[in-house]
Amino acid sequence: MKKTIDRDINTYAETVESFAQHLEAYMATLTEREQAIFACLIESAMHPLERMRLRSSTDFLSASEQTVLKELLEKNKHQE
Repeated sequence: MKKTIDRDINTYAETVESFAQHLEAYMATLTEREQAIFACLIESAMHPLERMRLRSSTDFLSASEQTVLKELLEKNKHQE
């Protein structure tokens, strides 16, 4: 049983690591603006402390772009 659990944990860890590498490679192909938009779109699914870290990545967006993204996030929260 312990071997099965250890194997499952290792498989899960490898899957998470692989996903992180793929995500990092994908993010590297995006412009800074696209990265900020992507970050905002996934922000609602994140832990509140992680959200605070991401908010600083949208500082370079124009005020109107930030407003649109905030509205999208609020709309998404209300649909949950």
